[in-house]
Amino acid sequence: MTTASGTLRGAAGRPLATDPRRARTLRRRIAGPVVVLLGLAIVWEGAKWLGGDPWRIHATIAGIQIDYEHLPPLKWRIADDLSLPHVWDVLRAFVDPAQRSGPPLGLVLLGQAGFTFMEALAGFVLGGLLGLALGVLFVESRLAERALVPYVVASQTVPILAIAPIVVVAIKADWVSVMAVSAYLTFFPVTIASLRGLRAVDPRAIELFRSYASTRRQVLWRLRLPTSVPYLFAAFRVAAAASIIGAIIGEQTAGVAAGLGSGPVDDDRHVYVRWTLLRRCDQARRDPRDAWPVPAGGGTRMTVAATPPDAPVVVETVGLGKAFGTGKTAVRALDSIDLSIRQGEFVSLIGPSGCGKSTLLRLIGDLTDPTDGTVRINGKPAARARRDRDYGMVFQAPVLMDWRTIAKNIELPLEIMGFTADRRRQRAAELLRLVELEGFADRHPWELSGGMQQRVAIARALSFDPKLLLMDEPFGALDEMTRERMNAELMSIWQRTGTTIVFVTHSIPEAVFLSTRVVVMSARPGRISQVVDIDLPVPRAVETRESERYFELVTRVREALRRHESPDEPGDPIPAERIRAEGLA
Repeated sequence: MTTASGTLRGAAGRPLATDPRRARTLRRRIAGPVVVLLGLAIVWEGAKWLGGDPWRIHATIAGIQIDYEHLPPLKWRIADDLSLPHVWDVLRAFVDPAQRSGPPLGLVLLGQAGFTFMEALAGFVLGGLLGLALGVLFVESRLAERALVPYVVASQTVPILAIAPIVVVAIKADWVSVMAVSAYLTFFPVTIASLRGLRAVDPRAIELFRSYASTRRQVLWRLRLPTSVPYLFAAFRVAAAASIIGAIIGEQTAGVAAGLGSGPVDDDRHVYVRWTLLRRCDQARRDPRDAWPVPAGGGTRMTVAATPPDAPVVVETVGLGKAFGTGKTAVRALDSIDLSIRQGEFVSLIGPSGCGKSTLLRLIGDLTDPTDGTVRINGKPAARARRDRDYGMVFQAPVLMDWRTIAKNIELPLEIMGFTADRRRQRAAELLRLVELEGFADRHPWELSGGMQQRVAIARALSFDPKLLLMDEPFGALDEMTRERMNAELMSIWQRTGTTIVFVTHSIPEAVFLSTRVVVMSARPGRISQVVDIDLPVPRAVETRESERYFELVTRVREALRRHESPDEPGDPIPAERIRAEGLA
């Protein structure tokens, strides 16, 4: 957090430089490696003391003559001066000349490490891009995945020491062959991680993007790749180490003298230092619209009157049916649905579990294809209406992108449709006022409550001013008090915008409070058993729920449900069938 004076401050409001918690954390991070190094030096010299070669100290310190000779009581081969030199000998070797008249060994090793790092970095970038490209190819093409993944996996069963000479001979270029060997070790973890990450997308998010008529490229760049970032970072950590190992092995095979893999040191006094270091390394290995009618953003309040009988028809279904699967295992979800919804109506779909309410909503939104009958939106086929962005979709879960701020989540459909940045920001600000979240534009979804997240989802669905809003149990996961408050806010938004809404719910009081009509559906296969007109006055408030007419209508809807419920109906297998039939798995 930054204060008005520009001072960076921590969570408790203290400057970061004097925040005790930050200071303690910093000290622990510094002290940890220091303690480890000191402990290693003590164990190292302890082994030399007990079983190393004899050694002697002959020096004068502060005028005091020191002459000490140590004869270890044991003789360990692993502790001799070649295998385990003294710590001070190793440190002194780095400042001694690598050759009799050359620069210090430390500078030589530093230069060689830099050269190896550049080769490893080039291999890391090449392997990372190749792995990511393969991951995208496998996600977009099942045929390519089935054809190539076995070979990708099999490539990692061949030892790198066998691959490196083949690469060197084939390429016949020193540093390019080293880069290729490094890329060989790098691409595999990135390929597997990108494949997993790109497929870790919530199917509801895929449906959300489809409702915006997004292209596959837009889904890839704005959804799949951001979702895969955690997977890729984990893979990059593994790939970074693999690229360095590959570079060192490639240098040894190609005979690259400028890198760590085979850089010579002529002075025999330092051969054991280089040999020890290298041995440790070897072991580590629609066209955009210019304008739209902007709904009142919180200032003007519109009272929605009863829908006139001559209002344009927004949704019309004729003989609509849907079956999942084929043959004897087919499940009939919907049958003979005839429904007309006029402009400005708020229609709720209610019925027992498994009666096909959500399936009907998905058919209207062209998120699945009907088996029988037709769906028309604003006089157009459902598929054409989806491509024309005639409707917005709100799911039971908000389906917000965690890596985007609240304003950026609301702007998402507008980005896909190609609106300018200024127009997107203006529209997001209008909608944040509409849903009363003005102060949360720069927050992220995890910083908001469930009800606030649903308001963001509603704002996002309204961002491009759709003529139709499809809502699939958006408040089903909220507690009762929050749900009633969200009902009142949704009613307020509907009154201000006049958008036609189709709303799926299991709650009878919710359906009666919100709707102009309630469509009651029978048990599977779902059919429209009764349509209840709701003649409650608008605007509706808390007092509406206490009126006598409200209770009469709730009772009427409940009785309609009881007349058509089927208590002996088996469990609902539709979700699993839907997943298999529509390829969402």
